[in-house]
This record gives sequence, C-alpha cells and structure tokens, in this order.
Amino acid sequence: MNVFQAILLGIIQGVAEWMPISSSGHLALADHIFNITSSPLFNLSLHLGSILALLIIFRIEIKKLLTSFFTKDVEYKELALLIIIATAITGVIAFLLQKNFLSFFDNLFVIATGFFITGVLLFLTKFVKETKEKVHAADAVLIGAVQGIALLPGISRSGSTIAVALFRNVNRVQAVRFSFLLVIPAVLGAFILEFNKNTATEPLGILILGTIISFIVSFFMINYLLDILKKGKIHYFAYYCFALAVLTMFIAIR
Repeated sequence: MNVFQAILLGIIQGVAEWMPISSSGHLALADHIFNITSSPLFNLSLHLGSILALLIIFRIEIKKLLTSFFTKDVEYKELALLIIIATAITGVIAFLLQKNFLSFFDNLFVIATGFFITGVLLFLTKFVKETKEKVHAADAVLIGAVQGIALLPGISRSGSTIAVALFRNVNRVQAVRFSFLLVIPAVLGAFILEFNKNTATEPLGILILGTIISFIVSFFMINYLLDILKKGKIHYFAYYCFALAVLTMFIAIR
C-alpha cells in the first residue's frame, strides 16, 4: 500500500463510519476497485482513528460513564450496564462469524447484499414512531446482536443499530447516542486482539498515516452527521445504499 492509498482509505473511513452507509463495505469496495490489499489491522487502525475523534467529542459523556460506578449517577450507571450487555452480545456474534469473516470482504455479492439490507433498514425508519425516552435491557440485547451482524461488509453498523433502536420505539436522540457510544468498546477490543496477532502487511508509517487521516475527517464529520441523524433524516441514505448495491452487483457480474 502506498501513501495515496492510505490517505484515500482514511478519508473513506472518516466519512462512511459516521454516515449510515457501512464504512467496512466502502473500504472493501475501494480495495477491489483500486486493487488495494489492506490487512485487517490496517482497517482496524482506520476505525481506531474514527474512535479517537469520537472520544474527544464525547469526552464528557465517556467520563461520566467511566465514573458512574463510583458515584450516585444512576442514569449513566444504567447506560454503562446497557453498553456492557450490548457489547457482550456483539462479542458472541463476532466469535461465531470469525471463521469465515475475512472471506466476506472479497465477495462483492455479499457486499452488495449488505448494502441492500442497510437500505431496507434505513428506509423503514421513515415509518417508525418514538414512544420511549431511553434504551432498555431488551433493546440493548437486540442492538448488540445487530452490531455483531454488522461486522459483515455492506451492513452499516451505525445505520442498523440506530434503525433497530427506532424500531423498538427508542427516542431518536437516545438511539443515536447509544449507537455512537457502543462502537467504542467494540472497536477498541477488536483492535487490541488484532494488534496482538501482528497481522499488519503495511509499514508502521502507513498504519499511522491512515489512522491520522481517519481521525481528522471523522472529527469534522461527527457533529455534522449527529445533527442530520437526530433530525430524523436517516432514511434519505437508503436511496444511496440501494444505488450502491446495484453498482456493486454490476461490478461483481462484469
């Protein structure tokens, strides 16, 4: 991988991670179109850059979550427990998928199907009604399971988790908040596991460059997209996902 490719993938990750359009699907598609061979560790490094930006922007909420077990902050203690529950479910799903996981990223038919599924989920959010103010335990279990399934390329992690929360009638603002906070332990855990395997095929400088580019782009994208998602415009992205599914399928059968 050269410098231009690392920058390109960093930009794609920084934009697509926070839009409900599947960053993993976009990275896999970019690998195919531009004939790039990126390691799992490099892709996780890109995700790590996005998470570092989120840690800065959500630093107050994260501090409250970490200290909630030592204070009387019931709201954040409950939220922390729900994140733990959802993360545990995600971990179980990830463990079950790990044997065939990497092969999915080379299969354009799988990626196209993932984009289509994401489009359907996003489109259906147009018809939901919010009746609850926050996430409950049953919601956390379902959202965690969906986040695990969203490891498949083309299925948007943010899009699917927010959509499922909305289907459960969770308040839109709380759905977005929970989805964004939930990605932190998932990515950090996956990065640590992959780092210990030492599967990088790229020089350290390329890994760092991709991470920095992803961090910078993510930092400017998160607040912008938070505003869009909280205003209930998530279903607009469905049409993009449908178009991308058709394009990916066309490339696959070409």
